[in-house]
Amino acid sequence: MNIDAIKNHMGTLRPVAVPQRLMSEMGSGVAPDKAFKTDATEAEAKAKPFHEYQKEPWLAEPASEMFNNHEHYVAYKKIFSAMELDLMRITYDAYRKELADTHPEIASKNFSFTLDEDASLKIIDYDNNLTETEKAILTESINKFQELKSMAQTNAKTIMDLVDHDHDNFGRRYNLNIDNFHRVIDYAKLINTSAKQMEHEWVQQIQSNAETKSSLSISVLA
Repeated sequence: MNIDAIKNHMGTLRPVAVPQRLMSEMGSGVAPDKAFKTDATEAEAKAKPFHEYQKEPWLAEPASEMFNNHEHYVAYKKIFSAMELDLMRITYDAYRKELADTHPEIASKNFSFTLDEDASLKIIDYDNNLTETEKAILTESINKFQELKSMAQTNAKTIMDLVDHDHDNFGRRYNLNIDNFHRVIDYAKLINTSAKQMEHEWVQQIQSNAETKSSLSISVLA
């Protein structure tokens, strides 16, 4: 697989410009039937699962011409996961600097973050030394850092895809979803490692913290 070709392809991606006519409609109280989403479609979006298993996702991905088999797909997802985590590290550093300016006493404490069942950012209190008020301040402020929240959500889906299809590391043994994600992945530990160690860190977190599918079957049968 030509990894350089994938990287070069990714470098050619460009933002899609929104047509001026559509921008005008959006800002001028356009009729409901011309809006992007009706109330019904918004409800459907909220009801849609955060992540769903796909048997052969490489056949449906927008960039599927770059990978047309399982092996290439897993390699592609690992590259994207590394890029996502590196961007998260930069964005989280910006959040911590802003927090140090606004709440220096909280910023000095030892905490991390993950995603909760609603795909919102959740604070991890390492030393149990955050008060309820401090947790509330952190939870509100970190979720207002929308770029970080979106990056975490995107990366969580990438990791879930890899748990489904990276058989060398996971062998279809582990169950990772948005309901148990906060018990498995610690993002500060991930992004505070070196770039070379990030993949090893999140793989290890899943292997150490995620429930295995066999244990789930036993609990259901019991």
